[in-house]
Amino acid sequence: MINDYIYELNFKFDIHKLKQSLEWILDDADINRVESLCLTHAPAKSKHPDDYYYQGAGSLYYEFKTAPGKLIKTKREDPLKESDFTHFIDKLKHTYFFEVYQQLSTKFDIGRMRVMKLNPLNCLTWHHDTAKRIHIPIITNPGNKLVVEDTVAHLPANGQAYMVDTTRNHSAFNAGLENRYNLLCSLHE
Repeated sequence: MINDYIYELNFKFDIHKLKQSLEWILDDADINRVESLCLTHAPAKSKHPDDYYYQGAGSLYYEFKTAPGKLIKTKREDPLKESDFTHFIDKLKHTYFFEVYQQLSTKFDIGRMRVMKLNPLNCLTWHHDTAKRIHIPIITNPGNKLVVEDTVAHLPANGQAYMVDTTRNHSAFNAGLENRYNLLCSLHE
């Protein structure tokens, strides 16, 4: 256990394969739109017009679409739920992320599985989620911290999977000078 809100799971993955899969995905899609790419999708819901990567990227309540020279945020007519995300994106099944998804799914009901980017010298808002989340750091630095309530932790990028009680108030910040990349698995509410 790291602290009262973060503990190690009995899952540890190959960090080199995680980094290779990250490189492939970053070459295939634009993570800079909303600093996340979704690896699972909701087949019963409307497909995102740009790609499945963006159906669950960012918010479940807002959708981000591209227009010439800008990104447009609109409220979803039919908001999504974590339980809507039941399928791994077919074109990503050759990546190691699919193996991670399959292994974690043996024990957990995974909703959105996303690659998250946190830019250098940035901080997320203080918020809470509807369910706990699994974090697997892929690229990090000593300035990357996860804050849950009044506790602070640095999660190393060594393939270890962590359960984080994100139903509590939390934030993350990157005080380092390189991007932080994290594999984030949202559990069903």
